[in-house]
Amino acid sequence: MIFLSSNLKFIRALANLTLNELSIQTELSVSALASYEDRAVTPKMESLLHLLQFYNDKFNAGLTLDDLITKDLTKIGFNLPEGTQKKEVESSESNIKNSDEDKSELELYHKKEIEHLNEIIRLLKENIVDLKRDKLELRHVLDYLRSKI
Repeated sequence: MIFLSSNLKFIRALANLTLNELSIQTELSVSALASYEDRAVTPKMESLLHLLQFYNDKFNAGLTLDDLITKDLTKIGFNLPEGTQKKEVESSESNIKNSDEDKSELELYHKKEIEHLNEIIRLLKENIVDLKRDKLELRHVLDYLRSKI
């Protein structure tokens, strides 16, 4: 999957979509999409086919799975058909803006995920305390019953 990550990022830039917009339209998480583009994670085949179908249906991209994986779309002059892009990509300045928006969206997503995980940890700690208390009470009951036998 030599070109997969760079191609996914390139096609999203051509479509002028932020990670958040793509996430909403494809129902794939922002962090998953960012991970695919950053080569941190290789997408599952189902996710890859879902993205491919999205770009082909929404933007009439005419891409195959082979194109997406084995061809450097930036070097072969790939472009989305005229009029299918959300907005024209006007300059590298707009790409930088999208990149900054993607980073801030991703940072916000990660912050929310961390808050959620911290809440889970807090609840687990409470459950552990409750279980220890229950265990102690059961020991007392067991000791009491043993003394009566």
